Amino acid sequence: MPDSKINSQTNSQTHSQSRPLPIRVVGGGLAGPEAAWQCARRGLAVTLCEMRPVRRTPAHETDLFAELVCSNSLKSDSENTAPWLLKQEMRRAGSLLMQLAARSSVPAGHALAVDRSQFSNWSPKRSLPSRSSASSEAR
Repeated sequence: MPDSKINSQTNSQTHSQSRPLPIRVVGGGLAGPEAAWQCARRGLAVTLCEMRPVRRTPAHETDLFAELVCSNSLKSDSENTAPWLLKQEMRRAGSLLMQLAARSSVPAGHALAVDRSQFSNWSPKRSLPSRSSASSEAR
């Protein structure tokens, strides 16, 4: 038993002293750019990979990241609803997508809706911190 305790302490000390491995986020939909942004703003090296424009899909019209394909609505922005609460948590976490939504919002009653072209028309090469990159790869 004492040996395993020593080994686990040694492994954690060695791991904490090593440099973190670069992170590769696969997918340029909504979650991928957000995950890459959150990693990059914490100083981690990250590459955001997307198959478009190398490989096209019937649903997508562009090769842009975070393209909304079916609707421009990000659902209810009424207080005390589940979609509102999720968006509030994302805003508090410094969400890139919530920043983009605020800049590209359009009137939609009680929903948060965006101009789809404006929402997706951002450059991860300009938006991600310097240790990060974005690329198109087909797999």
